[in-house]
Amino acid sequence: KELNNNKKYKTTSTIVNSETNFENLFYQTFNSYSSSFLLCGLHACGSLSCSLIYHFVENSAVRAIANVACCYHLLEEKFVPNPFTKLSSENDPCSFPLSYRLIQEKTKLGRNARMLAVQSFERNKADQTLNAGLWYRALMQLILVEVYQLTSALEDIKLGKINRKPLTFEEYVWKALDKLKLDKTKITSEIINDYWTRYESCHLQLHTFIQLKVLFSGLIEMMILLDRLVFLQESIPTASSYLVALFDPIKSPRRWCLISLKEKDI
Repeated sequence: KELNNNKKYKTTSTIVNSETNFENLFYQTFNSYSSSFLLCGLHACGSLSCSLIYHFVENSAVRAIANVACCYHLLEEKFVPNPFTKLSSENDPCSFPLSYRLIQEKTKLGRNARMLAVQSFERNKADQTLNAGLWYRALMQLILVEVYQLTSALEDIKLGKINRKPLTFEEYVWKALDKLKLDKTKITSEIINDYWTRYESCHLQLHTFIQLKVLFSGLIEMMILLDRLVFLQESIPTASSYLVALFDPIKSPRRWCLISLKEKDI
């Protein structure tokens, strides 16, 4: 209530992209003008982080930025078409990569690599158990290939979260088939349970593979973050730009904050 009555604290909702006018937004919110802004993003999702960086570079009124990024899998890439829209973002100033060096090399990651960048090695190391959903999804992939003969376009099959409450593997399969609108008469409970029994010994192998895979997560995340840092250094050489580790990586996997401050005469 005190915050709501505070004339210096107000909230507003808007879509932030490369065309957002923060001066107008400030005036609409406070009915006054300001020539100095700090852009702060905590878990700024996908390309929102890039949009904030873009405004810091292009807008003289934005004097500082402090940004903790999130959801790298939702980033747009200049040299990789969006897998859902099939559109290219080569001309989008807020797509990866930002830095001149990586643009010259036509650097690309792809969605799988960006999905991996979201993972936390420290959190996976602390948790020695394999997520049941990952194990179920791996077995489901075998069923899709061997029973339903779906040998192509497997990357386009998106199951996501099947259910909020814990499921047995058999329950998971039936719900997955419903979601994918596949013929449930092609499989029986006996076949499903046979898959579980036959591949149970592979559970540890999958867990080991995932742990090895997650070793690369920090490397990919740092590549994305360093691209942004280099972009700031290229664009405003006189600004002071840093990557600072703010949080415990187990409690908050997104621990790195990109901070940049312009000199007073810029």
